[in-house]
Amino acid sequence: MFLPLILLYFLYVIAYYRDSFEFGIYIFERKASLIAFPIIFSTINLSKSDFKYLIKYFVYGCITVYILSFVIASYNSISIAPFEFNPVISSHRESIINSSASILLTNYYLANNFFQNMNSNFLSIYYSFALYAVLKFDTLFKHKAIIVSILVIGIIQIFSVIGLISMIIILILKVLPKSLPKIAVVLFSTFLVLISLISLGNELREKPNYLKKLEKIESRAIIWPIAIETIRENPLFGLGIKNAQKMLESKYPKKGDFGFISQMTKKDAHNMYIQIILEIGIIGFLLFLFNIVFFIKKTKKYKYALVCKVFIFLCLTIFFTESALATYAFLSFFSFFYCLLFSISINNVNMQDY
Repeated sequence: MFLPLILLYFLYVIAYYRDSFEFGIYIFERKASLIAFPIIFSTINLSKSDFKYLIKYFVYGCITVYILSFVIASYNSISIAPFEFNPVISSHRESIINSSASILLTNYYLANNFFQNMNSNFLSIYYSFALYAVLKFDTLFKHKAIIVSILVIGIIQIFSVIGLISMIIILILKVLPKSLPKIAVVLFSTFLVLISLISLGNELREKPNYLKKLEKIESRAIIWPIAIETIRENPLFGLGIKNAQKMLESKYPKKGDFGFISQMTKKDAHNMYIQIILEIGIIGFLLFLFNIVFFIKKTKKYKYALVCKVFIFLCLTIFFTESALATYAFLSFFSFFYCLLFSISINNVNMQDY
C-alpha cells in the first residue's frame, strides 16, 4: 500500500545519482524517510489505542519544545547582577534604540529567536496539527484548555503567516468540520493566482530598484519567477538535486536590501511544488501528486478520514511557501504521519468519521 511513496524515494535516489554519477551511501540516506517509514508501518499492525498514544506523545512533544524554548529565552533575557530582564538580544539593542531593526529579529521570545535551531514555519504546522489533534481527541488530554492555549500562543509567537492561517482554519474546523473542501479550494486557488501573477512580471525583475523594494515586501516574489524559469532547462526529468541548487544559486541576486544577510542566498525555490519539478521533473511531480490523491482516496471512507484530510491540507499549504520536503525535519514529519494515518485507516475499515 506504500508502493507509490517508495517509488518516489527511488526517483530521488536516481536524481542524487545524476548529480555526480557516483554511488555513495548519501544518495540512499538523504530521503530515507520515504522508504523507512513505509517499511516500518508495513510490518506492524497498529491498534486504535496505539494510534491515540502516538498522537498524544506528539502533542506533548510540541508542548515540551515550547516549555524548553521559554526557559531558554527567559535565561537569555535575565541578568543576575544587577538583576535585569531585557528580552532584546544584546547584539541588536543599539539598532532597536535607533529603530532600524524588526522586533521579530531582535526579541528572544519571538520567531526563530524563540524556537532556536528549528524552522519556525515547519514548527507552526506541527503546532497546528497538534492543535487539531487536541480538539479532535479531547478525551485523551487532561488540562485541555492549557494545552490549547500553549499551542495557540506558540503559533502566534512564531509569527508565521502560514502558521496563523493554518491555526485559524483549524479553529474554524472545530465549529464547521465539513468546511475543509471549500476552504482548501479558496486558499489553494488564491496561492495559484498569486504565484501566476508574480511569475508574469519577468521584465520588472531586471530593474535593481524594483528588486530591492520587492525583497523588502516578500523575497519569494523574486525567487519563484527565477525558479520557474530554471525549470525550462529540463522540465521532464528535472535537473537533479545539487544541479538544481547550483542553477538557482547562480541566478539569485547576491545582495539583498535587508539589514541582514539576504534570503536570496538560500538555494531552494521556497515552494515544494516548484522544487519537485526542478529536481525530478514533471514525471516526479506527477508521482508526488499521485501519492497525495492515492492517500486521500484510500483513507476517505475510514474512521480517521477527516484527520487524514487535515494533515494533507496542512502539508499542501506549507508546500506553497517552503521547499519543506527538502529538509529532514519536515520530510520525517510528512513521511511518519502519512504512513501512520494510512496504516491506521486501513486497519480500522469498519468505522466512519463524521
